[in-house]
Amino acid sequence: QRLLESDDARIEEVDLFKALVSWHRHRSKDCHDAGLDDKQLARLFGSVRYAQMTGLQLVSEVRPFAGGVVPKDLYVSALEQVAAPEVTLADEGQAYRKQTVRRQPPIGSIKVSDPQLLLVQSTSVKKVGCIGWNCTAVIDPSTSRTRFRVEHLTDNQNGIGIAIFDPERNALRGGSSGFPNPNQWGADCLVGVYGTGCFFGIITDRVLQWRAGLVVETTIDATHGGGTLQVRFS
Repeated sequence: QRLLESDDARIEEVDLFKALVSWHRHRSKDCHDAGLDDKQLARLFGSVRYAQMTGLQLVSEVRPFAGGVVPKDLYVSALEQVAAPEVTLADEGQAYRKQTVRRQPPIGSIKVSDPQLLLVQSTSVKKVGCIGWNCTAVIDPSTSRTRFRVEHLTDNQNGIGIAIFDPERNALRGGSSGFPNPNQWGADCLVGVYGTGCFFGIITDRVLQWRAGLVVETTIDATHGGGTLQVRFS
């Protein structure tokens, strides 16, 4: 229960839900287990933040349980959030407000092009070399969502770049190192944002102002059929 209610749990909501369903099924099959009463089940499944799932996840994974172990009001509310994300649940009570709070993103692997210039500590990357566009950190995310937070920035002129790239495409372009060239950011990457704060690969007038405390979140979803990817920056 403590894990389900924690804001710091590093797991995608749909994965947490599927794990809870699997656990519940296992306990239900155990003839020596008295199981949980309806009130306890409602509390457990009511702690899942369904509003953080996509419409596809809600329909394919959650709908079969809606009205059963999944509280129907939370399921309907989550569908409403997908349809109208600008609508707030602030006046719906504590249980609903918790649905809008995102947990910490899962930890992916991080590798750097030059350990003399970039230092990795857990989920943090620190520039320790000279300023300029001279190094790259590649994150292999464990889920579709990755959150970046700028803790400190001294090289305001060059800023920071964030981009999505295809390793196979990069190799075909002659990139044998496995890292996109920071000086060919737009050519080596599919979509992203330059150190100037301008985006490329997407149509937007938005310009980021790189500064300490700035949070940028990227979400990568496969389109219907899995042929292409949809990338969102928020």
